[in-house]
Amino acid sequence: MRIILKIFSHTKYNNSPLAHPEMIPGLAIDGPPYVTLSGDGEIIWAASSRQEEGGEELFEAFYYLGSDALILFPESLGDAYKNYCLRKSERVC
Repeated sequence: MRIILKIFSHTKYNNSPLAHPEMIPGLAIDGPPYVTLSGDGEIIWAASSRQEEGGEELFEAFYYLGSDALILFPESLGDAYKNYCLRKSERVC
């Protein structure tokens, strides 16, 4: 599955697992991600994942970025991530 994110915080990205996916094997990212900047200075991050519907490690990496990231593609991953966040908030409460 190809994943594309828009990340608004350079600081959060640099400290996130997505900046160093090789250090977290559970992310299941194939090869290094493609990273570039948009015309507005946002980070565009793209990678291929061996998991079709995300996974705990991938969603935790997204969760770290919080509202500083937007899942652009695929939409189904965004929906799965929203469900993950709901389940996580229920466990915390």
